[in-house]
Amino acid sequence: MNTINWKNEIHKQLKKSGGYREDGYSFGIGSASQLLHSLLGIKNIHSAVDYYLSGDIIALPIGDILKLLRSEEATDYCIQKLYSPKSKDYKPDVLRLLKDICHPKSFSVVEPFLFNEDPSVEYQAAYLFDMLMFGSWLDEEDYLPILKKMKNHPNQAVKETYKSIKKSLRLRNSCFYSSLNSINTFFWHIFHKFEEIRLIGFRKSFSEDNLQEYLKAMAEESKNKN
Repeated sequence: MNTINWKNEIHKQLKKSGGYREDGYSFGIGSASQLLHSLLGIKNIHSAVDYYLSGDIIALPIGDILKLLRSEEATDYCIQKLYSPKSKDYKPDVLRLLKDICHPKSFSVVEPFLFNEDPSVEYQAAYLFDMLMFGSWLDEEDYLPILKKMKNHPNQAVKETYKSIKKSLRLRNSCFYSSLNSINTFFWHIFHKFEEIRLIGFRKSFSEDNLQEYLKAMAEESKNKN
């Protein structure tokens, strides 16, 4: 098996994403995910989904692998599987895998499978909805109609998921959470700026003094905004 020429592959991805700059380059998580998708190829991503659905207990880490990629290709393939005539035996597993991947596209299958003749399918659809609510930050206009339908759902497991979501929403909307989120946003911004400085790369570099000055300026700017 040939080893990957990482230099060539990264250069290709930088050209595709427009990541080259006058002072270096930018290569973030999105570009990394696209590169890994390209290296794996759609056939291998599809075979990973098929292996997960095979029932082999060793296949469970496939969910974690595809979650790291947040694979749109795997999501599309899972949705195709859900509507397949042969899907009856593995619908709960497909929904569980979609929950692991947590790609926003899987929101399209929540409502159709939330009211199903199979209670395990309904529960997995509700669980997927829960993960999308807080993993993809759905818009209120999208999630509220589904949430209202879950309140009086005949499946007790779905009702319990509804209660859990409502509790999390109250926490998210509380003053404490809002304050905490502001602090997290500030440090997240600092982290990404750190990454940008680090990745700019081959020609431009920051001295320690310059970096400290930059971070102080960022902190002051955030303080003034608040």
